[in-house]
Amino acid sequence: SAHPIKMDDYDFLYILKLPRYKGETYVNNILNDLLKTEYKVNKRRYEDANIYELNIPLYTSEKGLLTYAVVQGLFIASFSSLLVEESIRQINKKKNFNEDEVFTKVRDVAGANVDANIYVNFKMLPGLLTTYLSSQNYKAFKFMKYFAKWAEMDLKIKEDAIMLNGFTASEDSLPTYLNIFLKQKPQTMEVTNYIPNQTATLMYFGMSDFSS
Repeated sequence: SAHPIKMDDYDFLYILKLPRYKGETYVNNILNDLLKTEYKVNKRRYEDANIYELNIPLYTSEKGLLTYAVVQGLFIASFSSLLVEESIRQINKKKNFNEDEVFTKVRDVAGANVDANIYVNFKMLPGLLTTYLSSQNYKAFKFMKYFAKWAEMDLKIKEDAIMLNGFTASEDSLPTYLNIFLKQKPQTMEVTNYIPNQTATLMYFGMSDFSS
């Protein structure tokens, strides 16, 4: 998963479910076998969990320390120690996305026989885009924060194509762009008959009942 960690940067959190009855010793042995180069390990306690910080000369100068922990059968790792700590706190709180009704809506329709399921939290999306967009271009995407709440996309990778297909959902009680279409019916797209061939970007909204 990708997380904004400051105004113009983000980092990834990696979570892997370990085989049954496997724990820290199992993970430490695998890492020791995989890392053929010399590295230093710092171990510390955080909320009843052991956090390991690996100083790997080959990666540390570019990425920083690799931080990981094993909690309740999960291997949690990131090049941001803050993300690992936040994940541990989340586990100890026993609160997660499964308590979010909108998230469970899109989760329940996620495809099974696909290469990956991609979930988008629109509230956090603009913060992620700041890393890739200039301040001028970013303004055009700020509205995405209010577009909806969650989206789920099924990813299929073929030799000649990358396909995304899924669903987007929002809360009925909150004003979002998506809720504009709650009482609308699909419309025939006719604007393509009139726009110039040099069009680079097109945003189209079809309304069956504009007054509602």
